[in-house]
Amino acid sequence: MEANELARREHAMRLADVMTRDLPRAQPDESVASAAQKMVAAGVKALPVCRGDALVGILTDWDVTRAVAEAADPAREHVERWMTKDPISAPPDALLTDASELMAQHQIHHLPVVRDNVVEGMVHLDVDWNRLGEAGMPAASFATPI
Repeated sequence: MEANELARREHAMRLADVMTRDLPRAQPDESVASAAQKMVAAGVKALPVCRGDALVGILTDWDVTRAVAEAADPAREHVERWMTKDPISAPPDALLTDASELMAQHQIHHLPVVRDNVVEGMVHLDVDWNRLGEAGMPAASFATPI
């Protein structure tokens, strides 16, 4: 790596600089309705799903919508059925540029920030996958809240 690139990376923002901290968490055996209420109360579009401290999934507003659309009873359905299992995550010291590339590669909007499998926060990337900019990259920006 050349000196300019090394200097730029040393001063670049990291996920820990922009992540949303202190998110509520859902449990796999919790009801979808309960998790949705936590999302509304916190004003977020996704929750990490944890068993103890360990990240096991992520539940998004889209997952809740799917559960309701399939005529499931959100008060009886468990989060585990609707969550994304083993979600893509990144460490708090990951660069924003690297995180955005990871999210684009997997076409995800929410990225749990994890150290030693413990959730420390989450970032949200507003992306329009259908609106490609120069070099074929989607139009994207990190946004708060998640």
